[in-house]
Amino acid sequence: MKKSIIIGLSLFVIYNVALYIVKPWHQKTMYPYWVLENYGKAQRYTRPDIHPKWVLCGSSLTAGMDHYLPDSVHSLAMTGGSFFTGIEVMNKTDKIPPVIGIETNMLLRLPDVYITDDALNPIMLQLRNYIPGIAVYNQPFSFVAYALLGSVEKENQIRFSKENKILNQPLYDEQIPAKIIEYNVPYDSALLAEHIQYMEDQLKGYEAKGSRVFIYEAPMNPALYYSVRMRTLRAHLRKLPFLFVEVPLYHNWKTADGEHKTPSDCATYTYWMMNTVPQMLDAYYAK
Repeated sequence: MKKSIIIGLSLFVIYNVALYIVKPWHQKTMYPYWVLENYGKAQRYTRPDIHPKWVLCGSSLTAGMDHYLPDSVHSLAMTGGSFFTGIEVMNKTDKIPPVIGIETNMLLRLPDVYITDDALNPIMLQLRNYIPGIAVYNQPFSFVAYALLGSVEKENQIRFSKENKILNQPLYDEQIPAKIIEYNVPYDSALLAEHIQYMEDQLKGYEAKGSRVFIYEAPMNPALYYSVRMRTLRAHLRKLPFLFVEVPLYHNWKTADGEHKTPSDCATYTYWMMNTVPQMLDAYYAK
């Protein structure tokens, strides 16, 4: 038993030394499950040597773009969540990047306190800095997932890009009518106003610290884009004192379920954002 413990501790020490040498947290990571991905993104952002030029906060509609983002962009987009989680992580680390993008589609979702409490726990935060092997993004299963799933993901992207379609399209199409009904039920006006005001206050605070901020609406199925909820939300967002990046409508955006872009369109939208928004920001802040 004693020998096994010594061997286990020795391997753990060697593994952590290797992590310090390689510093894999500066590279993209693929997780075997989206919950781990959410925790990993938040934990990784708290590292003292991570200083992205851009941060994107949002939901799974933005998380689908992660694979295509340049290394200078850190995604705090949370699958099943909203931009509020990313805002909480930035606020509590006080690490405010030069450019912040906020996806507004899932505005009424609250922050995930489980993720923020885990990432910002003062004891675990320090331990992850000194013992990187305990962080989600440094777990062996994440590296195995990247090795096994990475090639599959790339293969799928090539196939989707060529065929311009997704697997099980009829199955996904069945979800759209229900979403259309949901999206045409008006938002609670008081709750919507509260969340917009909170977002406005936070973004003004970031601007006061020197950040350039923009809000953007991720592409959706046309029936959802023109729904009661999205038209109401869009009308409020246009009144805010920030650059509002609207969906480029000249492209026929395709989605898997009405909300989530197909892989090929995730790539297309990411490329458009990375090459268009910097110029829009320059023009907006030159006023």
